[in-house]
Amino acid sequence: MIQDPSDLPNPVTQAAFRRQAWLEIYLPLGFALLIVGVVVVLLARSGVGDASSWADAALVVLILPLLILGLLVLVGLAFLAYGLFQLGGLIPGPARQVQEVFYRAQFDSRRATDLLVSPVIAVRGAVAALRAARRQVSSIFLNEDGHDGNG
Repeated sequence: MIQDPSDLPNPVTQAAFRRQAWLEIYLPLGFALLIVGVVVVLLARSGVGDASSWADAALVVLILPLLILGLLVLVGLAFLAYGLFQLGGLIPGPARQVQEVFYRAQFDSRRATDLLVSPVIAVRGAVAALRAARRQVSSIFLNEDGHDGNG
């Protein structure tokens, strides 16, 4: 299969990338390993510590990154708590204004609803009063069994 020449990697860019990777990754890593190796050899020759103390030191080295990460999380949470505390001081004024707007809207909507419904309630109330009055008046003329005295 023939490849498009534009798909082939640029040799100049590849060489620059390899050189940069060597200088930024492999060289510092090699120096760090060399320093650690020299320190380990010097400490082993001096007879410092036994296996338990080396295990303790290794455990500390393993725990240290997690400790730093945990410290960063703790500092972040402290900043968040402080920010929320500061924000809590700023919120009551605008929140009160919003609450007053909603109270006003509630009052206006109830007043409008009362104005719209009051004629219907008045008419139904009057009809109910007339029916009750009619029953009251008709109950005077009815016997105990619910029939008038003529039948």
